[in-house]
Amino acid sequence: MEALGYVVYTILVILAITWAFGVRVKLGITTSTIIGSMFFSLSAIIIPATGLPLLYALLFIPLGYLFSLFTAHIMPRSKFLSNFFILLGSIYAGIIRVGIDKNKIRLEQEKAAHEAVESWAKKQDKK
Repeated sequence: MEALGYVVYTILVILAITWAFGVRVKLGITTSTIIGSMFFSLSAIIIPATGLPLLYALLFIPLGYLFSLFTAHIMPRSKFLSNFFILLGSIYAGIIRVGIDKNKIRLEQEKAAHEAVESWAKKQDKK
């Protein structure tokens, strides 16, 4: 059972690294994706730091995906939670994106927002 814990924990660490890399490379991603990345990273740190069995990673992996979906669903509906998640995501993304020009980040975020609005408008036109 201990070997399975190591395998599952390794998968969690790989998810944390790849999602963090995605946050650093894809500058226009959504806040919910950033929050999901933060969840995986914190889970990968908290499990060994608290002495929890590594098999708990089997619980944290699906929770990370569900938490990311939850934030994507709840953010447009709650201004308070939206502001809270944006603050957390900004802090985390700021740490992950150290050394990247802020203007480049802003331009990519504006481009992604523009593309999202255009995509939404095309869907509305089809209705």
